[in-house]
Amino acid sequence: MTIQGLHHITLVCANAQRTVDFYTGVLGLRLVKQTVNFDAPESYHLYFGDSTGSPGSAITFFEWPDASPGSAGIGGTNYVALQVTTTTGLIKWKRRLSDGGLTVRGPVDYRYFSSIFFADPDGCQIAISTIGPGWSADDASTAITEPLSALAAIPAQPDPWPEPVTEIDADMALNRGMHHISVMSSNLHHSNVFSVTCWK
Repeated sequence: MTIQGLHHITLVCANAQRTVDFYTGVLGLRLVKQTVNFDAPESYHLYFGDSTGSPGSAITFFEWPDASPGSAGIGGTNYVALQVTTTTGLIKWKRRLSDGGLTVRGPVDYRYFSSIFFADPDGCQIAISTIGPGWSADDASTAITEPLSALAAIPAQPDPWPEPVTEIDADMALNRGMHHISVMSSNLHHSNVFSVTCWK
């Protein structure tokens, strides 16, 4: 069995207009479609992605204004990562987001790629990662038993981008879809068996 890629991810927001403003105005994504949640027609369902909503590009949101804020935990999504082609694009994003008042962590060097991390207005954790073999390359399965210190990401220390970034240029375009999704598990071996079973 070969996993071909990620199709989409669905998140929850409290305010549809605020989410549209952030994902289109700040991140430059395209609002592909606005519809309703078919199971709860009183709620919006927003689709962001490329011009055709192709698999791997789609991030969707249900609007649940009265829902309690979520919290990170076992069995949930840790963050979703979008991708840029170069470290230059990554550093420009850090400057743009930081100047916009967001707290941005990183870049962090993950050996195959580097990432920055920030939260959207609802607290959903978002990463932007340099293009690289995210889901398509794995460490050896024996790496699960290695000491965590041997696998720890090495913080990258590139120079900050020297001037304000007011426009999203080609280096920064987030039109390549998702890089990877990180989830949390209390048992990596069990999660690996479960994920293979689900994809058969």
